Amino acid sequence: MLLEETLGLWITRPDGLYVDLTLGGGGHTAAALERLSPSARILGVDRDGEAIAWCRERFAAEKRVEVVHTRYDELENLLKERSLPPPDGILADLGVSSRQLDSAERGFSFRFEGPLDLRMDPSRGSSAADWLSRASEGEIARVFFEYGENHRSRAAARCVVRARERRPLRTTGDLVQALGPVAYGKRRNAELAKCFQALRIEVNQELASLDGLLEQAPRVLAGGGRLVVLAYHSLEDRRVKQYFRDAETWELLTKKAVQGRTDPNPRARSARLRAATRR
Repeated sequence: MLLEETLGLWITRPDGLYVDLTLGGGGHTAAALERLSPSARILGVDRDGEAIAWCRERFAAEKRVEVVHTRYDELENLLKERSLPPPDGILADLGVSSRQLDSAERGFSFRFEGPLDLRMDPSRGSSAADWLSRASEGEIARVFFEYGENHRSRAAARCVVRARERRPLRTTGDLVQALGPVAYGKRRNAELAKCFQALRIEVNQELASLDGLLEQAPRVLAGGGRLVVLAYHSLEDRRVKQYFRDAETWELLTKKAVQGRTDPNPRARSARLRAATRR
């Protein structure tokens, strides 16, 4: 089970300081608390205000947990502001949470009709609808290709531009309809998933945030501290894999990615888990 693998790599000292950089519904933190002593501490971080509200209520009586609303690439500043010692373990679960995917109002999934938003933090930045309304055809094609690994990116971008000339693309259904000429038949869902993933990565600047985290990790971790990352697509996983190749900084704990293909949780089956110890 991937949860047990993750906890085994992340938690090393029962009285340590740990950081859960993608708190979500609090599942990893709740499971970790069962392994930790009363003197341990977990700093739980998320950029999603709904997740923060949920976890503040969930952990309201838990003195070992502090919940903070911010991006995970703000970790270094966060630790400095609180005068905290270097953490013993950092966990980053990079996937979109079930709560986000299942909320039509957030626009993360083409399965539901809702606003074309896709922001992890709806209080900041531009929605996917706003970005699509002003991006050039070339920019849209680049994003579909680079972030969705979509080999029909130019055709998909052309469909979007033609559709927005007729009327603004404000909902997930509008975008699905616009992509109809390139997303149909047996490949329909796969093509739509690529485009929605690409827009989500662009709107949230996910790869830039990941790069920021990876840059900060060796500076903030305790000696012998661990960085544990769960990635859900090859763009993230390649970055983490290449980053951990720095043998002067990291000692690998996972020679190959631990995959969740047989996990009881269907949404964990695409996960690739990598971990390393800071030398």
